[in-house]
Amino acid sequence: MRIAWHTLCRRKEPPKRRRQLELQKEMCDMQLCERKSFVLSVMMMSFMVLSSVAGIAGNITVSWDANTEGDLAGYNIYIGENPGNYTGVVDLGNLTQFTWNNLEPGKTYYFAVTAYDVARNESDFSQEVNATLNDSNNPPELVAISVLGETQLDISFSEPLQKSSAEDVSNYSISNGVSVLGAVLDQNATVVHLVTSPHERGRSYTLSISNIEDLSGARIAAGSSKNYTMPDGGSDTTPPELNNVTVVDLTHIEVTFNEKVNGSSAERESNYEIDNGVQILKARLSDNKTVVNITTTAHQNGQTHVLKVSNVTDLAGNKIASNSSINYNVNVNERDETPPELVSVVVNGATQIDVNFSEPVVKSSAENKSNYSVNSGVQVVGAILGNSGSTVHLITSAHDKNQNYTLTVNNIKDRAENPNTIASNAAISYDFSGSDDFADNRNVGITPQTFALFQNYPNPFNPETEIRFYLDQQRGVELSVYNPLGQLVKTLLSDRLPSGFHTLIWDGTNNDDIQVPSGVYIYSLEVKREAEKGGLLVDVSIERRVKKMTLIR
Repeated sequence: MRIAWHTLCRRKEPPKRRRQLELQKEMCDMQLCERKSFVLSVMMMSFMVLSSVAGIAGNITVSWDANTEGDLAGYNIYIGENPGNYTGVVDLGNLTQFTWNNLEPGKTYYFAVTAYDVARNESDFSQEVNATLNDSNNPPELVAISVLGETQLDISFSEPLQKSSAEDVSNYSISNGVSVLGAVLDQNATVVHLVTSPHERGRSYTLSISNIEDLSGARIAAGSSKNYTMPDGGSDTTPPELNNVTVVDLTHIEVTFNEKVNGSSAERESNYEIDNGVQILKARLSDNKTVVNITTTAHQNGQTHVLKVSNVTDLAGNKIASNSSINYNVNVNERDETPPELVSVVVNGATQIDVNFSEPVVKSSAENKSNYSVNSGVQVVGAILGNSGSTVHLITSAHDKNQNYTLTVNNIKDRAENPNTIASNAAISYDFSGSDDFADNRNVGITPQTFALFQNYPNPFNPETEIRFYLDQQRGVELSVYNPLGQLVKTLLSDRLPSGFHTLIWDGTNNDDIQVPSGVYIYSLEVKREAEKGGLLVDVSIERRVKKMTLIR
């Protein structure tokens, strides 16, 4: 296909036809570069179907094989209730699994995945898969028993429990004469803390449970029981276990272990994993060495999450069991008092860096360029908030090759009811290698680029979308929309504009103001400069860049 395109480009075509062919070639090359392959699998997860008064629905987890391309930056997952018509999308970064929560039992859902590269070019949709949540109502199950001492047990269940049944001591019995004296349901509603009469060390016991109900009223199976052993107090050969997760706010949780744990293993962020796209940003062990305070990207209020822990060791060197996990509910009612934090800086070229925060931030504070400073003489020229609300694209003067830089940030506010402000002089370091291996649409080389074209938002969209771009100085620009055949759909702008950021809206119509059908479209930004020809000033094209967007009717 590339050979054919080169042949076409050598023809003597009229200027209008030649431009159409060039755009087709760019689009074809983009599709060749971007096309990723996926193998999708759908796994049905446990769920509850409640009465019309209840509030917990089903979950579906979608997973797929990771891509191997070197420029792969992440994945988007789409959901819809009809084949090929997607009404929701989530940017997952590099995750290859996502759980959709609160889905309606008995309904069929359709899923597809796209990949995007470091330049935010997005691939075509993967093969579509679908799944239907059945209407069965699964009762709670006894999952695990954690022995915390001679008179304390933690009992873990498969799902949240109804409080009165969970705290009724008559629903628990222990063999060998041990009495249950008290029962308290944990905040996450899946763990019950039992206080008992003393156990005998080194002896095995059986815990039997009856009449425990989940939030829908489903009762645990008759005869549910599990064996456990009270340690004999000799040398420690027992690995640590997960005890509890406490949600502090939407970006902070406390993870409690049943014994003191090793600091270096407990503070290694890679030892923790949370589902539904929540990322671990920081882990710090408390003074009592049994609680780890974890900072995350924002949870979604009202969701149930699974925390997986690996490679954490106790003070004797025993490692936590592989695949250790615990469920917890996020139900934050108190006021958000946690300020945003700097998470990372991604270098996209000599004159553009992306700044990532721990949560969505206020647009006016994020786009105030005076809130950012870079050392070594690098100037911040402009700032624009990305589609996610937590990433800010900074346009700067040129960085020097093979240098380390420090970005300092002030006055950035989150979107809480009473906005919290980032810590004064928050700073983060990053390296600029000066490599020319940046994708199209990135700032390459050591001189500032003439313009930057950003991904439209929202995308996919209906009925309209924003297209944003940046100019380094006053220039002539032409912004147009084309169909996949390279045919002009609509000219959005043809004018001279001042330097800075600019935003235009496309409402999904053509030049005749007629609604165009659903599908993939290409928007093209051509930037021009004035040049003297024959004593006249004329606009000469400097460069053109294109991006892909999807319209869904």
